Amino acid sequence: MKKWIGLLAAGLTVGAALLASPADASTSSSGSGADLDAYSTGAHPGAYSCVNVGRYSLTVDPDAELAYLSDFVEDAYWSADITITQPDGTASSGYLYGTGYDSDSDTVYMCGYEKWRGRYDVEATIDIDGWDGNCDYEDWCYDGSISTTDYVSTSFWVGATPPAHNDSITGLHRTKAGAHGWTVTAHVNKNGKAWAQRTVQVQDKTHGQWKTIKTVKTGPGGVARWFGYGAGQHRFHLAASGGFPARNSAVFWAAKR
Repeated sequence: MKKWIGLLAAGLTVGAALLASPADASTSSSGSGADLDAYSTGAHPGAYSCVNVGRYSLTVDPDAELAYLSDFVEDAYWSADITITQPDGTASSGYLYGTGYDSDSDTVYMCGYEKWRGRYDVEATIDIDGWDGNCDYEDWCYDGSISTTDYVSTSFWVGATPPAHNDSITGLHRTKAGAHGWTVTAHVNKNGKAWAQRTVQVQDKTHGQWKTIKTVKTGPGGVARWFGYGAGQHRFHLAASGGFPARNSAVFWAAKR
């Protein structure tokens, strides 16, 4: 059941102007067993040069992620598809992977002729696979393969000061709940601190349009929580309010089990 994953990486070095800036800022977020950190490197591209303006790092603990499926996890590995949304709204992608409790990282590469100043949103969709070790001792067990998916997201700023009214929704996490559903949580922050009693819309995508199916409020720790299931894509949405811009979480799936 083990899966061998090969990765081909290409490196490119280009001269750049390295200018540290106090405006650069970073954040991090966590799921039950996944931690995503993203930060500015302090390097800014010159007018005709390119540079790695940021770095993101993902650490995954498969035992914690798969704990609701087995108390004896073996041969675990994981992979993550990364989406980086740049200040101009365009997106680039990345790929990280690991075996067992492991970390992997990569950089965000920008050039001076691009719109590189501003906020970068980093999202990770993590697939975790393993083997239920209890299956080794049960005659009835013919397939002990176990798997789950987690979502974490965060952001960082390059060459620009975060606005005074800055909100975020990060740390998306999904776990099985009840007979058929899921419990999905996310952390809502206001100016870097947990935002309690913030109204959050749970939305699904129907015929290409996002529609609100439920409204929840965050608890004391700024945690938004939704229990349910449904076909298609879902997300948490913060409507613009009191000078704070609208924000969306990473997309998640909650199909009936």
